[in-house]
Amino acid sequence: MVMGKKDQERSTGRHMFVEQLKSLTEISKLLNVSINTLSKWANDDGWKAARDAKLNGNDQAIRDTKQVLSDLAEQRISLNALQKEATEKKDFERLQELNRQAAALSDESSKWNKNLQMLQGPKNVSLAAYLDIMDDIFNSLRAFDQKLYLKTLDFQEQHIRATSKKLG
Repeated sequence: MVMGKKDQERSTGRHMFVEQLKSLTEISKLLNVSINTLSKWANDDGWKAARDAKLNGNDQAIRDTKQVLSDLAEQRISLNALQKEATEKKDFERLQELNRQAAALSDESSKWNKNLQMLQGPKNVSLAAYLDIMDDIFNSLRAFDQKLYLKTLDFQEQHIRATSKKLG
């Protein structure tokens, strides 16, 4: 299926908005397409939802969680130095407060680590749900381009078999 100029602009606009995080104003200038047209395409095709999903997806959550853990580790290192200083000065009241702060940081770090493990852990997708999704994708492909669909039949069978072994 050959894409026309408007289809190419629409596809490029979506890519710029979702993947490159450009604003509609930037895209309008780059593609020489009106803001109204871009807004219509964005609304009709769910560009914002796709962008939000990308920004709030699992990979982003993992990066954010790792950043929080890094920040907590830096705070803990700073506390270690303060604890050492309070010990050397025999400031036991200060040391007691720093120990409380260290315990709270350790608890928070533990919770964030558990969150990270859950984010990085195996995906709990049932085989039935996966097969339903793949059927929908393959049916959409058939409706989009019958010839392409027929060319992928061997791939579909191989993919479903491998996934069934993994999830089943």
